[in-house]
Amino acid sequence: MIQLIVIISIIICLSYQLPVVVMYVLNLAFNLVTTVLNTIQMKIVPRTLDDDSDLIDKSVDIQYATSNVLDIVSNLWALFF
Repeated sequence: MIQLIVIISIIICLSYQLPVVVMYVLNLAFNLVTTVLNTIQMKIVPRTLDDDSDLIDKSVDIQYATSNVLDIVSNLWALFF
């Protein structure tokens, strides 16, 4: 949710042509939140899946696939719009 708020804030900054410093701060906030969330997720997922290595591997595969699809879609969106 926090990441979405930061992304929307960045879009608003671009729309209103706010100073670049604001963009840098928002980008820093986005990267910080993403890093913290990824760290928390890496600690919680094994416990949630009862430390079952097969389930963890499947979970990681799904996360990578989802991440790659989102990257591709966002890049195509940026290319055409």
